[in-house]
Amino acid sequence: MMNSISPDLWLLSREPGTGGTNTAVKIAMEILAQARMTYRYAYIKDFSSRAKRLNELNYRSLPLPVYLNNLLAGRKWKKRLNKPAAHGLVIGGTPAAGGIAYASGINYGMWIGTTVRDEFRIIKTGEEIKNRDFSRVLNKILININNIAEAAVLKRARYIICQSLFTKDCIKRDYNVEDDKIFYPPFPIQIKRKYEKPYDDKAPIILGVGRVDDARKNYSFLLRAFKDLVEVRPSSRLRIAGNISVDSKIRQESVKLGIGSHVTFLGEISSSDLQKEYENADIFALTPRQEGLGIVFLEAMSYGLPVVTTKCGGSEGIIQDGFNGYLIEQNELEQFTESIEKIMESKSKYEAMSHQAYRYILENHDPDKFSMAFLRIIRERL
Repeated sequence: MMNSISPDLWLLSREPGTGGTNTAVKIAMEILAQARMTYRYAYIKDFSSRAKRLNELNYRSLPLPVYLNNLLAGRKWKKRLNKPAAHGLVIGGTPAAGGIAYASGINYGMWIGTTVRDEFRIIKTGEEIKNRDFSRVLNKILININNIAEAAVLKRARYIICQSLFTKDCIKRDYNVEDDKIFYPPFPIQIKRKYEKPYDDKAPIILGVGRVDDARKNYSFLLRAFKDLVEVRPSSRLRIAGNISVDSKIRQESVKLGIGSHVTFLGEISSSDLQKEYENADIFALTPRQEGLGIVFLEAMSYGLPVVTTKCGGSEGIIQDGFNGYLIEQNELEQFTESIEKIMESKSKYEAMSHQAYRYILENHDPDKFSMAFLRIIRERL
């Protein structure tokens, strides 16, 4: 039995919230619960957070290099994690939370979306200063320190579960980690039922999901592409779900572009409300500069939404250009708008791409297959 092997498993991540890490933590908890495997949970709490203390351990981080925060947390928790924990499972958008397990000295494995090195490859320091995101600026300046720490954390891990083949290749290329301890079981997506999409070429609803003010998401580009679409299809609407600040520059830009009445910023919404957005949308569009995977792409496709997105890493392993969506070169504004037009040019074209998006998820991202692979990897590597 799994719980006889590791009765005291630790799950380690950044603070619970929204986004891919939160989704992955919930999935891991569900799988472990179904396997009757006991675990404890510890997380990094953001320095500015006012969240209630939810779990046994937390560590309030400072605006320092991301790995330094987590190494300090691991040192602080060393006695607690080592007694009686036998194993740590690090879950994160990046391996950064692995600093907790590394510094505490326990054995650990990882389930990650991307690397800090790849994420910061596209960060523009000047832009982050403009956005007053100084912790990211400091991480960019001290990226070599983060790279050294990341290499150590990845190399010591007993196994690494990657959310995309792109991330697997990055780890092998950038850090020379052995191939036999890196795994890629396709991310699990639960399909409730097939959603037949009505064809409306006059007033298509475009949906985007993700943190609005995150520079990596590059919503400014999406707004400009949508402006061109509105000129052709004046009744088009863009709906964006994701955390947004009160004084968001993206919201202001939509007004300056003259499309404020066509764009709805939904903010953070519940899972049930997000489901309704997927059900009502016609096309999913996002323009990130970098994504290790892009779970929202998969979620959208499970509702039969064709996806139009930029080449950003993880998307290249999901979107088959011209089949279940379109992949656009970074900043190719005209190409992006034309791709939406291609999808909407005929009912047969739209229905075919919608069906192909749905079929891709059905055939490649089965939750049961993922659960079996996930537990097998942990069992073999403990």
